[in-house]
Amino acid sequence: MTCNECGTENKDDALFCAHCGAKLQKSELVGHGRKCPECGFDNPVQGKFCARCGAELGRHQIGHQNHRAHRVQQTHRKKDRRAHSKLKWHSVLVALVLLAGVFIFIMNTDLFVKKQTSPAPQFVETRSTDAKLEARVLEIASKFICSCGTCGEKPLDTCTCNRAAEERQFIRNYLEQGQKPEQVILALNNTYGWVKPEFAALVGDSTAKTVAVVKSNLAKADTKGSLQLGAFTNIGGTAKLATAADRLEIFSRFQCPCGQCGVDELKDCGCQHLKGATEVKAFVDATIAEGRFTVAQVTDMVDAKYGGRKF
Repeated sequence: MTCNECGTENKDDALFCAHCGAKLQKSELVGHGRKCPECGFDNPVQGKFCARCGAELGRHQIGHQNHRAHRVQQTHRKKDRRAHSKLKWHSVLVALVLLAGVFIFIMNTDLFVKKQTSPAPQFVETRSTDAKLEARVLEIASKFICSCGTCGEKPLDTCTCNRAAEERQFIRNYLEQGQKPEQVILALNNTYGWVKPEFAALVGDSTAKTVAVVKSNLAKADTKGSLQLGAFTNIGGTAKLATAADRLEIFSRFQCPCGQCGVDELKDCGCQHLKGATEVKAFVDATIAEGRFTVAQVTDMVDAKYGGRKF
């Protein structure tokens, strides 16, 4: 055994150096590494039997230094694996967060687009190729003021707003069904009102103040400024009862009232939600089939039962 202080070689079982007296420490360097299972003596690595007690050294035993190095190496490998696993998990987590963010952004964008109020579609008149018929349409329209209440009370025959186009189409549809001009005037006044004062006699003495009545009703408009037609449903004489030809006319006055499908126009919707387009249209058809109500009365009944009236 070599002394760590002076380098003197001593016997293997010596406890103190024979030259300098320093305490000797057993070396764990190469050459010593196979401890005896019987007495614990540290034998050379290549030894087969213990140098102190003669006991056989097991083949499976390895040097203390090699065993320690192996354990340190295993520990480092485990740490590396854990660090690698954490890195992979963090990458997956970041990817999931990014995907969730993209999904939420797309959903919010879609909801925002759906919530945007679509502009009211332009009502398109279906003009006839019959010049005489078109002349009668304008002649009847000239006796009325546009009933929208927002265009400055322009004459119905010259106003270009959606309501004016709708009313002229109303006149056209009735004339095409063979109705006489006086019947069309009564029906138009009963549905929309706003006959000019100078033509009030055409709809009966009881409606001589039709325009004044309608104007007063404008003050009762709802918060959106929409005109409540029910307030003057019964103004005028006897109007033509609603027929199947009036279905689209009635539908065009409503939005789909279900509140779920996002379709503004009842006439364009076919949803089957509760109080949706299918149900409302069936109600209109059934009411018309009774043959007892005018267009204005059917309109009021639909509004009372389902709501969704546009004006």
